[in-house]
Amino acid sequence: MRQASAAMRGDAEVHRQLEDADWNDIGIRLAGYASWKLRTLRWRLGGAALPAGKSAEDVAADAIVKVLSGERAWEPQRGALLPYLRSVVDSLLSHMVDSAATARRAERELAREARYAGGAAASGADRVEQLRVALAREQQHALLAIIDAVAAHCEPRPQALAAHLGVSVADINNRLKRLRRIALRLAGEDKR
Repeated sequence: MRQASAAMRGDAEVHRQLEDADWNDIGIRLAGYASWKLRTLRWRLGGAALPAGKSAEDVAADAIVKVLSGERAWEPQRGALLPYLRSVVDSLLSHMVDSAATARRAERELAREARYAGGAAASGADRVEQLRVALAREQQHALLAIIDAVAAHCEPRPQALAAHLGVSVADINNRLKRLRRIALRLAGEDKR
């Protein structure tokens, strides 16, 4: 019982400190930090922008929202708020850069497979369009929704797709398996 009341006092203290923080100053400093950090990571993005059209300011705002909502719990006894928020920005940017790199690798692999399968016959965009036509013909609307979400610059992670489409991650994983099977079937038909 003592531990629970101590935890509640600690939560109340964290909440009070978050309410008392100078969010204008923190927001400006954090956006500046995110902008600087993004410039240092550009080489990993190949000079491209962040996925889903995010800006450095968006990343800073996401970090603040995650801390205020409790999704990323700040513990004052372990350090000041601004350095903690910077570590959240680091984590968010790292994840975005890794996701973008994974998507670029997948695009390169699809293009390489397309060149291998049919010479110069079909580009990656052509393959996606062939897949889209086949899904429409087979009335696979749930699978078309995945392709449309990625085309709308949704992150290609199951969690992001699930949030974008308003379904469970398990549903997205099942859809992705079905999508892969259909894509492989189409690639096999093209080889013949």
